[in-house]
Amino acid sequence: MAALLIYTPPSSVIVHTTQVDFVDRDTFGTPVHLVQGDDKLPVIEVELYKSGQPYAVPSTASGNIRWKKPAPSPYFVMNSLLGVNSDRTKAYIQVTQKMTTQHGQVGAVLELILPEGSGMSGPLSIYLDRNPVSEDDIEDSNEFKTLESYVSDAQTAASEAEKSKTAAAASASQAASSATQAKNSQTAAATSATNAKKSEDEALKSAQTALHPPILQGNTDHWWVWDRDTGAYKQTDIDAGVSLDVVEEIVTGNPGTKASVKNLGTKTDPNLQFTIPKGDKGDAATVRVGTVTTTNPGTQASVTNTGTVNDAVLNFSIPRGSKGDTGPQGAVGPAGAQGVAGPVGPQGPAGESGVVTPTTGWFTLAGDEDGNLWAYYNDTDSTPQFEVDENGNIYYILPDPDVA
Repeated sequence: MAALLIYTPPSSVIVHTTQVDFVDRDTFGTPVHLVQGDDKLPVIEVELYKSGQPYAVPSTASGNIRWKKPAPSPYFVMNSLLGVNSDRTKAYIQVTQKMTTQHGQVGAVLELILPEGSGMSGPLSIYLDRNPVSEDDIEDSNEFKTLESYVSDAQTAASEAEKSKTAAAASASQAASSATQAKNSQTAAATSATNAKKSEDEALKSAQTALHPPILQGNTDHWWVWDRDTGAYKQTDIDAGVSLDVVEEIVTGNPGTKASVKNLGTKTDPNLQFTIPKGDKGDAATVRVGTVTTTNPGTQASVTNTGTVNDAVLNFSIPRGSKGDTGPQGAVGPAGAQGVAGPVGPQGPAGESGVVTPTTGWFTLAGDEDGNLWAYYNDTDSTPQFEVDENGNIYYILPDPDVA
């Protein structure tokens, strides 16, 4: 059910305001008085409270109005709420004719439905005042329907069960023919394998049509019954005032027999017996994958059954995708690690001598064009001493300060 949307009553409707609390269950809201036969024009605005404080409906919530008709009617109506106001503290109910067929006090509550569960409000204070004009017409047009019409509807449901059986047989035939078609061979084989289960399920769904209780919902004046094909309720042309609690028994018939509905009671107190045939047993089947071949880009994908209808062997041909467009240039990556030092280059030519005679206690070094290294020192000083290691490094040997 869809979540409640924001709703603003149009100026043309008649708005009645009341209050309800989801915790304090006592009726405390302003009484609302409607008239027997009101239809769609009245809208009830319900201010929502929880323990006496305004309550904002969660955005994921959906909601219904459960409306029990005044005694002695045994029926109730369940309609979806029109929506809520912008701050979600008020809910709106549209009043329909099927809710106002009888006068008296209404038993009504709000139902909120959230993903984690549902909850009911305290009772609403609503009264249906007697309509002094054409009361019988109002009640009769909504509270009665001939039994013959309902039995016709039940026989239609039984006929639909027979059609489901025929459709199941047609599915088996379709599985055999589809086995020769490339794209549908796998589905056809699987359909053949599960055909027997489908036939049984169709009969079960027909039974579920009767087992699911009819309900009243939406802004309609008719019963909603379970649809076995969609797995949901659908509207019928049965008036809301007719009781549908008439199913006495559901019998499973033999394959090939016709579905039927028999009234074991009377016209005024019907008890219907449904006889629904069991579906025919389908053929078993197996499906195996044979080969998977990659084909050129642009060719059609295909599936070929090289086996049989009941023992399918599927060979798949799947085209390779076309080469995609060149993507945009990526971001500049981080700097790499520093590389290994390159070899030492050749020695350059010797420069012009700029040697000068140092002062006492100092010496200078200079190389000549032949690659010789010369030490120049003052004549008054001792000769400087050097060492050369195995790697060609030159070390100066400091003089002993104790030696003159």
